[in-house]
Amino acid sequence: MTDSIENDRKNMFKEAVRNVEFCAELVIKQLEGEERNAQLKELERVMMEYCDLDNNWRLEKRIVSEIEKSLTEECNINKIDEMYANLREKQINSDPRKHEWFINLKMKIKEWIQSEDPDCDIMSTGVTQSLLDPFTKRQMKDPVKNTCCGHSYERITILSFLKSKKEMRCPVVGCRYQGYFNENHLEDDRELLRQLKHLEDK
Repeated sequence: MTDSIENDRKNMFKEAVRNVEFCAELVIKQLEGEERNAQLKELERVMMEYCDLDNNWRLEKRIVSEIEKSLTEECNINKIDEMYANLREKQINSDPRKHEWFINLKMKIKEWIQSEDPDCDIMSTGVTQSLLDPFTKRQMKDPVKNTCCGHSYERITILSFLKSKKEMRCPVVGCRYQGYFNENHLEDDRELLRQLKHLEDK
């Protein structure tokens, strides 16, 4: 009976984890920008809940096993309750972010995003944003956003190119916008600047 319950539990979680991973891959393929980031964060939250449940299950199993080893004929229900409470207090719940399910999900998300957009970097918060200037391949310091497609560039670099060409196509590989843009299509990328400053403060 016990083995049957354990197998059912494993199969249930295996299916749940697979569903979260499937949804994450679908989100990456179908959504972009803040909408994609919000959905991925929600899926990571769900996965952390699954990891917490699994950690607690394993903890309970260890505690029950230790109690069974310590049982004697003289033990009564009060003694067992006391043993359980003491063992529970000594155990430290594992961080769900260190659980193999969560780690695997983060790795797969990174791989899927990079396969969709090779120029996309993954920030520790789970937010996906191009941090490198597509021209110099260096981390941007003063980013501006192309309002035609949403991609960002280092201000001094893109203005230098536009000074000579007047208008050009987005240099980001895989950009869906195939038209031309000029200096009038650029605006300060305040959100990316905030993220860059956040990285510097770490």
